[in-house]
Amino acid sequence: MLLRGSLCLPGGKLLDGRPYVGVPPEWLETLAVAGRPEYFLVIENLASFNRHVREVEDSSIVLYSGGFPALATLKAIRRMDALLPADVPFFHWGDIDADGVRILQHIARSIDRPLRPHLMGVDAWSDAAVDELCRHLADPAFVPMEQEELDPQSPLAGTPAQWQ
Repeated sequence: MLLRGSLCLPGGKLLDGRPYVGVPPEWLETLAVAGRPEYFLVIENLASFNRHVREVEDSSIVLYSGGFPALATLKAIRRMDALLPADVPFFHWGDIDADGVRILQHIARSIDRPLRPHLMGVDAWSDAAVDELCRHLADPAFVPMEQEELDPQSPLAGTPAQWQ
């Protein structure tokens, strides 16, 4: 499990996670969050994950899903959903294609808060964003895009202050 963020192991050992750390799945149930992250972001592809954790400096928690998330990865996402305050926004950055949308929808159905698409062509702050993205993908003129073609940025960049 690859992730970046201020996390604690049992006994209080702090994992700063810069640029990121790898932890075995069995540690998931014992991880705790240190402080309050600005947001939680799941990134589908390794190249984009590596760039984001090195280029975007903030207090977020970022998790690499490795494509369609394995059960251990999904458990980590659910753990963050349970641990983080309800007003910490959750985002997913994946490929802009049908598989990317399926991954986004699968994760969204697995947690109790909204999961917003990030850098996927529709970065709206509403649950309708996934539906709008699906309509965009159905357009005959649509050309799929790999997320590695985009430069990383914070999901909160350029958003109104009341949404942060």
